[in-house]
Order: sequence, then C-alpha cells, then structure tokens
Amino acid sequence: MKRYWKSIWKYKARASCDGCNRPYGDANGFPDLIIEDWAWKRIAPRESGAGLYCPCCILESLDDENIKCKGAFCSGNIESVTEKELRNIK
Repeated sequence: MKRYWKSIWKYKARASCDGCNRPYGDANGFPDLIIEDWAWKRIAPRESGAGLYCPCCILESLDDENIKCKGAFCSGNIESVTEKELRNIK
C-alpha cells in the first residue's frame, strides 16, 4: 500500500499542462480551475476527455471554440464566488 501512494505522488509531482507544459501543483504550479463537463469534453487535450490544462490554456481553448461556461477555482489563493458576490466586493 505504501508503495502505491508513493507512485501516485511521484506522478502528481511530474504532472504538467498539456498545452504549455507548466507544472501542476500548489508550490510553483497552477491551481485547479474546474469547468462544466460538456465544455471540458469539447476542449480536452484527448478525445477520451483525459488530460490537464492550466487555467490560461483552458481560457484560451474556450475562446478558440467560442464557448462560455461556468467554472470555479478549487485550489490556490482565489476563493470562487458568485457574480452577485463579486459585484458587492467591487
């Protein structure tokens, strides 16, 4: 069991964006930006829906496909809020 978790950690440490190769992770990498499944299926790096994009590559791919969808940051320093909450912050 211990060996299994070590191999997963090594894989995660090496993971990077399929678009620009920026490393994934909290330390020096990019945060998780989660978008709606239907939108991800249209821009995913592989036909199977597998792959990993950084937020910049997600936004670029969405723009290339003229897609507007909902999303949220699920890690990093930004806490996702609703549009209404954001307007009240400004």
